[in-house]
Amino acid sequence: MLFIGMFTSATNVAQDAQLRNEFYKSAKSQLTVLRTIGIRQMEIEMLRKFKTAQERANMLETPDQSYPEDEDVKEMVREVLKEVYSKNKNKQIEDEKK
Repeated sequence: MLFIGMFTSATNVAQDAQLRNEFYKSAKSQLTVLRTIGIRQMEIEMLRKFKTAQERANMLETPDQSYPEDEDVKEMVREVLKEVYSKNKNKQIEDEKK
């Protein structure tokens, strides 16, 4: 029964362009959600690593040294991630053109 259902679904998708477009839209929206979740997780990991490094540096810190505040660090992390994401996106576009 499962294989018959899969075969029937595949046949319907192959014959119906509107149904294919709906699948593509659904997949694209799901990828967008996953990308957002992934970027946020990368931000969290980078901030965690920065805080660990900052704590170690504070142990060795002299009074005239200073480090950026958490909000400044978050903004820097976001900028780096945006740059990485845009480079990956540009690379994907170039690969698709080939």
